[in-house]
Amino acid sequence: MTTNEGGRWMDTLEGQQLQERLTSEKTLKAINHLLDRIDTLEKTVDRLTTVIEQGPGLVSMVADMADETYKQAANKGINLEERLGAALEIAEKLTAPAMVAQLNSVLELANQAPGLVSMVAD
Repeated sequence: MTTNEGGRWMDTLEGQQLQERLTSEKTLKAINHLLDRIDTLEKTVDRLTTVIEQGPGLVSMVADMADETYKQAANKGINLEERLGAALEIAEKLTAPAMVAQLNSVLELANQAPGLVSMVAD
């Protein structure tokens, strides 16, 4: 931006155009919108900071709960690792394509059972 002979940029054509643009309603609304967004971002960062600061305590609390559950199960003679392993084996078997097809056949037969029983009774 150039300056005029007196050195004041606001007295130049470009300076006047800039002043007009800065004081236009559209520019003022845009600046106000940006300031509102900055306020929103600041509040979000504050909340995120609080959550991050509480994070280690929350993780510790969840770990303590898991430990307590594990101990209670062990006191009852339950081995959670064995049971979870067995549950995963069952899930693997149940979701195998051949087993899914067989289970669908059984379900179809169960749906037809009332009609079959009625035919046999007649």
